[in-house]
Amino acid sequence: MRNLFFVFCAVLMFSAGAVSQAQAGSFWDGLFSSGPKQSKAVTALSQNDVQEALREALVVSSQSVVTKLGRTGGFNSDKNIRIPLPAALQPVDKILKSVGMGALTADLEGRLNKAAELATPKTQQILLDTIYKMTLSDAKAILTGGDNAATAYLRKSAGTQLKDAMRPIVTEALEDAGAVQAYDLAMTRYQTAMPMLPDVKANLTDYATDKALDGIFYYMAQEEAALRKEPIKATSKLVEKVFSAVK
Repeated sequence: MRNLFFVFCAVLMFSAGAVSQAQAGSFWDGLFSSGPKQSKAVTALSQNDVQEALREALVVSSQSVVTKLGRTGGFNSDKNIRIPLPAALQPVDKILKSVGMGALTADLEGRLNKAAELATPKTQQILLDTIYKMTLSDAKAILTGGDNAATAYLRKSAGTQLKDAMRPIVTEALEDAGAVQAYDLAMTRYQTAMPMLPDVKANLTDYATDKALDGIFYYMAQEEAALRKEPIKATSKLVEKVFSAVK
């Protein structure tokens, strides 16, 4: 009777191992076409390795970018993401500069960037929540995607929520920073010459919000591409292991 019990336990253990192996196999099934990437390094990765490494990489990247941009000069001093005047205000800028009043639109531009800097820290928790909701299916698609696959996943998954959260903050920041007053002053000086110019004040919030998100995801994409290119620079051995396996 005791021998039968041990035989039964052995069968159960073998079956469990087979199921686990089958599950791992199904995770990697079709992940890569046959070729150099279908390596032992790839198939040795567990589902948990992949999911945790991607989460860690995105958490580190988002925190780094939000800290970098959510401070004084984060947007205003960065030529790559500095927010220019809206296209509808370019004619205003041109005319005011021609009569020696370009400082008015320059001031408005600076205040748009200030609003983006003030609103950026509010994105952090939403980004983290989205990262931790990542599924195995998401992780699989990200790992085998392009240089900005993880960044694209975040923007697609959290974009609307980020805009909704940032919009009231940007509105308040624009008012606190004096952007609305700067706009009114610039338009007062300009309106007599071009009375038919459409009112773009209502769009300043959406414009600054969209540009702030563009800046955040621009740098997240840069960091992701750098990590994929040189996994050895990863912040942990796990992240290096996962990204090295698919390099």
